[in-house]
Amino acid sequence: MLLPNDAKKIINLLNQPPYKAYAVGGCVRDAIMGRKVSDYDITTSALPEQVEAILDANSIKYVETGIKHGTITAVINHKPYEITTFRTDGKYSDNRHPENVCFVTDISEDLSRRDFTVNAIAFNENEGYVDLFGGMQDIENRIIRAVGDADTRFKEDALRIMRALRFSSQLGFSVEENTKQAIFRNKELLKNIASERIYTELIKLLNGENCSEVISEYIEIIKVFIPEIISVDSASISLVPNKDYIRLALLLKDVSDMPKVLKRLKVSNDVFNKVNNLISYSGFEISNSISIKKLLNALGEDLFFDLIEYKKALCISQNIDITELENSAIKARNIIDNKEPYKISDLALNGFDLMSLGYKGKEISEALENLLDEVIANSEKNKKEILLSIAQRSISRTPQRLKGFDYSSNGVYFITVCTKDMRSILSRIEVGRDAPDAPQIILSEQGIIVDNELLKMNDIYDCIHIEKYVIMPNHIHLMLVISTPDSCDASRASHPTKSIVSTFIGTLKRFVNKEIGENIWQKSFYDHIIRDEEDYFNHLQYIDENPKKWAIGKDEYYC
Repeated sequence: MLLPNDAKKIINLLNQPPYKAYAVGGCVRDAIMGRKVSDYDITTSALPEQVEAILDANSIKYVETGIKHGTITAVINHKPYEITTFRTDGKYSDNRHPENVCFVTDISEDLSRRDFTVNAIAFNENEGYVDLFGGMQDIENRIIRAVGDADTRFKEDALRIMRALRFSSQLGFSVEENTKQAIFRNKELLKNIASERIYTELIKLLNGENCSEVISEYIEIIKVFIPEIISVDSASISLVPNKDYIRLALLLKDVSDMPKVLKRLKVSNDVFNKVNNLISYSGFEISNSISIKKLLNALGEDLFFDLIEYKKALCISQNIDITELENSAIKARNIIDNKEPYKISDLALNGFDLMSLGYKGKEISEALENLLDEVIANSEKNKKEILLSIAQRSISRTPQRLKGFDYSSNGVYFITVCTKDMRSILSRIEVGRDAPDAPQIILSEQGIIVDNELLKMNDIYDCIHIEKYVIMPNHIHLMLVISTPDSCDASRASHPTKSIVSTFIGTLKRFVNKEIGENIWQKSFYDHIIRDEEDYFNHLQYIDENPKKWAIGKDEYYC
């Protein structure tokens, strides 16, 4: 085994009578396998204070990173080397950490406490390899085997269960039968392990070349800490690039409450957003230039191409042709290389230009989004004078459109439909005869159902104009503008407006309860009729100023 000069220097300094010192663990295993070694761990018979004295005498800097357990980290040329005194461990009452350790002078006692035989090999240049448990033979036979009694090893530290799976995935080794049986016998002990530690091992497992086989064989182990998993297409996971968030998304793609799982695993915000977006956008068509530009805008360039790889993996695992996806990737690359506009910063105007037309507050961001939709559909419109003209037309027909409305005989009717599923409605919707041209929108399955039904009702109850929705993570807040009876057709002219509204609301309630179901929607409705203009604007202002009363979580609502 070829040791780097700095590691060799430390071992040689500590390997002077009366002390012994060795490289140990993963660095020895990887060197034997011909794998790249990144970290070198050192074990010694010298006590921590004796190690410090030797390092001080040789002007080597160090940090007491785990002095309680006999670990000191030496630093040479900005590279750390962990040095741990030979030890045996006391009782593991929490299935993770020993209550105490006992320092010993015999390397055999230290190696006997380690997890797997392939990690229980020591080396120094004087003695060569110290392999007391057949680790070198297990490496040759590509086997993960517990040191000593497997049940004891896993009860001491249940995280070793995940480490066994991780090594099997990374090294392409199979788990020895007795060790495998002990893994399944002790799997429930994983519930005692911190989520972040499990997540770290899970990601290493997913990044292994043998991850598909390991996940398929040990899915019941993974279900201990992700019980929401019903089924997994394990074959697809190894088909994507070695990026943890893509593989994690494939693992969780069929989990009903994926955000809850990610939060329980305490993933970073970056991983959470990437996994969430990959799964959320996986059903979107990626074919023409418009859909490609919209996804580039929503996801950014890097995640867009990750989504392509994600979808390709799913197709390949199901024997579906991927030619269209590959062509879409080429189209996207051409859009980027040709600098075709697909994001707000590409527009030929900005928010200050809109402010000069009278836009303010959230109107600016909404207008920019609408203009971007225009430009994505037709890049020739990305000229300042054209966009200013479109923005001017839009603002002239939207401000305070209900001023002068006859509230005394009609009214603005607000209805709120509550949903238990925060992901059931995801985007702003604008419908109605007088509403501005709505941009292309993205709706969930439930959102599409509700939207279609309301459009039908808009035609049936022609004395009712559905002005717009306010969409929040767990609410649909409908604003219904009620026309005067004179504007209804002759067959409905004799019906009082209030009666028509009641009929409409009753129809909507029955539809929601029957078609969407109680598992998603609550069966409670809030409604409020507004009889004057001041009440109407006060109601909208209340929603604007009190979003926390209407929204759950940090998601912004739209109106």
